[in-house]
Amino acid sequence: MRRAALVLLSTLSLGLAADSAMKEFGSFMSQETGGFDKYQDDLDKEFAAYQKAMDEEFKAYKKEIGAYWDEPKIDDPTQWTTYSKDKKTRTIVDFDKGEVVIQTQETDPKAAAAILKEEIERTITIDTQDALKNDELTQRIQKRIGTLSDLKDDKPGTTPVLADVFFDKTPGKKASDAVVKELLKGSQKSFQTTQKTQKKYVEARFPLPAQKSGDLKLPKYMADKAERLAPYAKRYAAKEKLSAPLVMAIMHCESAFNPMARSHVPAFGLMQIVPRTAGKDATKYLYGRAKLLSPSYLYNESNNVQTGSAYLHILYHNYLGKISNPQSRLYCTIAAYNTGSGNVAKAFTGSTNINKAADTINRLSPQEVYNRLLRSLPYDETKHYLKRVTERMHLYTNL
Repeated sequence: MRRAALVLLSTLSLGLAADSAMKEFGSFMSQETGGFDKYQDDLDKEFAAYQKAMDEEFKAYKKEIGAYWDEPKIDDPTQWTTYSKDKKTRTIVDFDKGEVVIQTQETDPKAAAAILKEEIERTITIDTQDALKNDELTQRIQKRIGTLSDLKDDKPGTTPVLADVFFDKTPGKKASDAVVKELLKGSQKSFQTTQKTQKKYVEARFPLPAQKSGDLKLPKYMADKAERLAPYAKRYAAKEKLSAPLVMAIMHCESAFNPMARSHVPAFGLMQIVPRTAGKDATKYLYGRAKLLSPSYLYNESNNVQTGSAYLHILYHNYLGKISNPQSRLYCTIAAYNTGSGNVAKAFTGSTNINKAADTINRLSPQEVYNRLLRSLPYDETKHYLKRVTERMHLYTNL
């Protein structure tokens, strides 16, 4: 009884409607003694099975890629990397550097030219739904986790991966052929050999459209992405009582607006949601109980931004809610999104108790809080992250 009541109070503190919370409470009340313990145990087992499937599939796929390529690129969130079925051709779209690299181990000039042309056309016209269907690693993961009962799944949608960068509207065959021809002709081509496996390959490189346009001080390819995603950020930031520039800057730093972002953690999508941490907390807040989020769910842009915004709400308004100054709390929220609130607390007290840390934080000015985080956060990655997000928020103030 006491544990069920605590669950209800926790749910209410995360901002769920009272009737939803009471329904949840009622379900616990109707269970036999030990029913909630069983529910929690079953949920923990499903999260463990989910993580196990992820880890095993990442490891196995990386090993397969390693037979052909020295560096098995599959888990950089700012890069969208695809492989052919035989693994001998790969395309790397770097959203951070603004570059596309196509590599094929087909060395016959005529055959290699045909592959390069085909890959360029696919890359600049495909949408997220087809990109997911063609992603062997993600499909393996989806198959492994498909039987889990607490899984929340969805379709990724048909938003463009790069077509919105190269075309003003959905291109016809004539328009796409013209752009493909231009990109193929202007690409930098070279013949290379892998160092470890001594595989010979042809490489073609071309930049994404980089001329700056509009109010954003960003390359065109990134500005186009940011402007298309801004409505999601505004909608969910308003709902979660957050700043839209914060959501945009988090997106920018996490994925460089790569809609197919993936990392080895594993984390998925624009805001790099980690299913076992941020996803777990966010779904409890959004749906009344923790749920597993499939990759395809998180590759849906609306779902991803909603989940990321919900997690930011939990950090800012709940976990870090005892920090009185809004700017100080914002700095801590940004750091916590990257490393967790416990590590933020460590920067101030040496322990993971955030309520104890709040007492120290509340005696400091926002600038002192920012400086302390940059000096004392446990990981350099988080220090750099805090600086980048804070600086990039200014880019999106007029969106």
